[in-house]
Amino acid sequence: MTTDLDASSEVPRILVADDEDEIRGMLVLLLKAEGWLVAEAASGDEALERCRHESFDVAVLDYMMPGMNGLQVARSLRFEGSRLPTILFTAYLVDELKTTCDDLGVVAVDKINWDELVLCCRKLWKRRAEARSYASSAVRRSRLASPVGAEGPSKSSPALYPAGVLSA
Repeated sequence: MTTDLDASSEVPRILVADDEDEIRGMLVLLLKAEGWLVAEAASGDEALERCRHESFDVAVLDYMMPGMNGLQVARSLRFEGSRLPTILFTAYLVDELKTTCDDLGVVAVDKINWDELVLCCRKLWKRRAEARSYASSAVRRSRLASPVGAEGPSKSSPALYPAGVLSA
């Protein structure tokens, strides 16, 4: 499988957190085959620390890990203000867990559905890339719309309009 990444776009960085070496290794190989940069974490605690100190476009978190599980990592990230697109990858996908994930803005994917996982990674990365593009173009538009810039005239620069020019 290959992704339809635009040649001018950056390569997505994905964090994969799973305590099972074999599953994590297979996920890393699968996502690298898509052309993505993949970082690994063997625990929820490690995943949270990496998210705090590194920049990722998507996080794939196993639900059942010793110590901090994937859902706890997602909650912590949201509590800290992170908007990192997150996928909870689990073999225990029940309605209650789906609802909790929905409330957190986390996508829940069944662990046996690897194709769905790849599709979700693509969708979440595309949305994030589009949001970044929109945000940067909005900043450019706002700078162009302001004749002086966001701060207005500086104290050391002369006023745009001398006193009395604007009076009616």
